[in-house]
Amino acid sequence: MLNNIEDYSGLYKSLFENSFSIMLIIHPGSGKIFDANNAAIKYYGYSKSRLMKMHIQEINTLSREDVLNEMQKAKTEKRNYFNFRHRLANGEIRDVEVFSDPITIGDDKYLYSIVHDISDRIKAESSLKQSEERFRNLFENSADAIAFIENGVFTDCNASLLKMFGTQNKKDFIGKTPDQLSPEMQPDGLKSKDKAWQMVKLAFENGSHRFEWVHKRLNGENFWLDINLTKIFDKDRELIHCIWRDITEQKRTEQDLKKTNDALKRSNRDLQDFAYIASHDLKEPLRKITMMSNIVLDKYTESIDVNAKDLLSRMQAAAKRMAVLIDDLLQLSRLSTLAKSFTKVNLNNVLDEVMSDLELQIRNSGAVIKKDKMPTILADETQMHQLFQNIISNSLKYKNPDIAPEIKISCHRQMTTDFLSHPSFEFIIRDNGIGFDQQYAEKIFMPFQRLHTRKEYPGTGIGLYLCKRIVERHGGTIHAESKPDKGAKFVFILKPGNESS
Repeated sequence: MLNNIEDYSGLYKSLFENSFSIMLIIHPGSGKIFDANNAAIKYYGYSKSRLMKMHIQEINTLSREDVLNEMQKAKTEKRNYFNFRHRLANGEIRDVEVFSDPITIGDDKYLYSIVHDISDRIKAESSLKQSEERFRNLFENSADAIAFIENGVFTDCNASLLKMFGTQNKKDFIGKTPDQLSPEMQPDGLKSKDKAWQMVKLAFENGSHRFEWVHKRLNGENFWLDINLTKIFDKDRELIHCIWRDITEQKRTEQDLKKTNDALKRSNRDLQDFAYIASHDLKEPLRKITMMSNIVLDKYTESIDVNAKDLLSRMQAAAKRMAVLIDDLLQLSRLSTLAKSFTKVNLNNVLDEVMSDLELQIRNSGAVIKKDKMPTILADETQMHQLFQNIISNSLKYKNPDIAPEIKISCHRQMTTDFLSHPSFEFIIRDNGIGFDQQYAEKIFMPFQRLHTRKEYPGTGIGLYLCKRIVERHGGTIHAESKPDKGAKFVFILKPGNESS
């Protein structure tokens, strides 16, 4: 405390005027500024003479009522500072923290105030508050079910999670451990209590952890969840942030798919059994029919009449057709039961093998076959061989009787939106054969459908149907274009690696 103005003036030079802190001496009754130091003059932007003619009310933007409220608030909170908003000479408003203590100068009492600019802090606190409000809004209104775990118990959750558990009251959730909201055992045989601690521990150790879990709704119904735990820091606390996604329907679909796959496997086994029976038990009687009819024709040819010989020949032809039909049915069954995984297949090599297999037909017909350079694709190599062989055989079979067959095989990469990662290839096999009416373009790809009699062109009508199935398994499509006596064009698209069931 200073007793006289002379003492005060002496200290003023050393302490007040030269302090880096903003200092004001104010008359408590009138609010008139009695003195201001150099830091205050610089901060407020007024000259000293102008500042000392002003009242603090001209600087403080708060109303008298707001000032009284702030003073009462400071008293209630037991703090020796006030939060005001001061106006600078340039009109700028700044947030300040004012520490005031009484001081006596001579016989007069004043307020000795130290002013701290806290505008940046207030701005940061406001931004933080807005950020927290945004997070709280996102948290509360998120469609994802979200919760927080601290010390092994749930400390907060949003409305989506409460809805998932069939409640609207956070009291049904907060304060409980994960195992208290779960069946006693998880599907893998572990106790929910033990496994819950393991999952949280892994999240703390690795920063995050994702797993599947079975929880229990408040009505007792169990349901599947995909849970993602992430370790986060809130000031000096470590929390676990949980995002939950209900995958109950997905699990049901997976179970249904598993049942379907199991049924398909059983069906494939049945087909394999059928194939075995067809290749042995069904064909054996046909072989005997053919063998015995040959014996009759050879041994008793002189003692049977022409009609009997004709009947035996027709019986042999029927047995032969039946054997061919059984072979075609076996090929159809093997399309699924013996399908191989996709591997890299060089189609140039495949076509070379097909040409080798068809060498006799090509030579006898005088056919000329031209082909582009073929790509290497992901496919079933055996089925690629079957696909090209069936179509080329078809072109050789339905050749124009007056001219030698000409077959052109071309390939083009299709420019689709995802052609770099999932290339598609269009193959065209064009011939100069007898062709067909375009109205039958779909019929020829149906099983056992024929456009000609067996006498004209032998076969069962299964070849092009097999081609259609193979192309579809490789994610593609096939069609044919033709006119009578104008040849035929077979176009198929393969999407390598895109296996379709």
